[in-house]
Amino acid sequence: MANKRLFTVMQIKQAFDRAKGKCENCGVDVGWSGWNAHHKKPRSILTKAEVDMLGGGGGIGNCAILCLLCHRRVHDGMIDGFTLRRWEEIPDA
Repeated sequence: MANKRLFTVMQIKQAFDRAKGKCENCGVDVGWSGWNAHHKKPRSILTKAEVDMLGGGGGIGNCAILCLLCHRRVHDGMIDGFTLRRWEEIPDA
């Protein structure tokens, strides 16, 4: 059984293409190995309807490409994951 918390390879590719290889928070060029795909809205707070619509919470509209530093800062609470600087500019699809 697939882990529905993870993004599919296609969703990650689409998000990476959308981000043009840059962190969607700070804008640094992340290349192919210096980034993480991050859930903009944590799966744990999605409604059942949102989870179903996003295929388990991993839809492209819920995916942000972040450099390793910004991703760590989100999880350490140094950046509010709901108000990342550029997220309002990230399209939902």
